[in-house]
Amino acid sequence: GGGWLPADPTDGSFDSPDEGFNFTTPELSEGPHQVEARATASSGNIQTEMLSLSLFSVDTTPPTATISYSTTEPTNGNVTATLVPSEPVTVTNNDGLSRVFSENGSFTFEFVDAAGNTGSVFGEVNNIDNTAPTGSLTIPANGSFKNTKPTFRASASDANGIASVKFQYKPNSVGDFIDLNTDTTPNASGLYQASWSGVTLINGTTYDLQIIITDGVGNQGTVDGISFLYDTQLPDIFYNDPLGGETVWYKTSPLFDIDFLYDEGGAPLDYAQYRLDGGSYKNIFTTDRTSDYLTNWGIASWSTLTEGPYQLDLRLRDKAGNINTDNYQENETGLSIGKDLTTPSSTASSPNFANSSPIPVSYTAADDYS
Repeated sequence: GGGWLPADPTDGSFDSPDEGFNFTTPELSEGPHQVEARATASSGNIQTEMLSLSLFSVDTTPPTATISYSTTEPTNGNVTATLVPSEPVTVTNNDGLSRVFSENGSFTFEFVDAAGNTGSVFGEVNNIDNTAPTGSLTIPANGSFKNTKPTFRASASDANGIASVKFQYKPNSVGDFIDLNTDTTPNASGLYQASWSGVTLINGTTYDLQIIITDGVGNQGTVDGISFLYDTQLPDIFYNDPLGGETVWYKTSPLFDIDFLYDEGGAPLDYAQYRLDGGSYKNIFTTDRTSDYLTNWGIASWSTLTEGPYQLDLRLRDKAGNINTDNYQENETGLSIGKDLTTPSSTASSPNFANSSPIPVSYTAADDYS
C-alpha cells in the first residue's frame, strides 16, 4: 500500500520488449510486508494487473531463550539441559536443542533465528553428585582383642546426607563379607551402630569388619581395614614349686616357681598379680607378652610382713579381658604361706634313778607357727 518506487534494469537500461529488473526497498518497519510490481511501457501505458512478488517479514530482534533442566534436585545421574527459545532457532554450537551433562559444568547455547539474528544463553548444572560418601569405623580399634561381641560403630558424612550404613563382618579373611544390619538413624553422637543379634562368634577367630555407606542420592562408599581377635580362653597359671593349694612356711624371702602361660595364637598376656589375705593386688609383671612368663618371683613386701600365716591369691589377665583368678583353695589353687622367724624350743625329761639300761629319755619340741 506504499508508494511506487523505480526498479533498476538488470542490463542497465530498459530498451527491450523483455527486461529483467531488481530493486531495493527503503527501510521498513518490523513485521510482514507485501511486495508488488507493475510495468510501464515506453508509450506510457501502465500495467493494470499488478504482480505480487513476495510476502516477507522484517525481523531485527535477537531471539531469546531459557533453559529447562531434567532435574534440579541432587542426583547421581545425568542432567539434560534443553533450550526453550522465544521463536524457532538453530543452535550453532551444539547438536540440537539439548545437552547432556554427566558431571557438573556449564555451557553457553549460541543460536540464530530465521532472519539471521543471533542470541545466546548460559546454562549451568551443579546438582550432580558422583562422589562416594566417606566415613570411618570408630570402634573397635583395629587389631584389638575381645572376649565378648564388640561394640561396632561408624561415622559417615556426605554433602547430600546419609541414607544408610550397612555393617558387615568376615571370619579369618575367608569368603565374602556377611551382613549384620543396616542402620539409617545415627545416635545422639552422630554415630551409626551394628547389631550382633543372632551371630555366634568362634573362639580364636579373627574377624574383619567393614561398612558400606549409601548417601542421599545413591552413591556408595566402602570403609574397611578393621579386624579384631575373639578370644574367650582363660590364660593358665602353672604351679611348679610349691604346688597349688600347698601350705608352706618360710624364714627368708621366698621365690615362687609359678609360671604364667600364654595361649599360642590368642590374646597377649596383660598382667599377673598376687595379693595377701584379700588385700590389694600387687604386680608380678605388667608388660604385654606373647610368650610364657617363666621368671621366679617373690613377695615385694616380705621384709615388712609380721610373722604368721597368709593366704596368697593369684590372678592373670590377657588383653581380651579374660581373667584367671586363683584364690587360695587347699590342695588346688593359690598358696597358704607363712613367715616364721622364731627359733623352735624343746625340753627333755628322764627318770632320776634307774636300775637298768638303756634309760628312756623324752624330748618335746615346740614352735609358734610351723
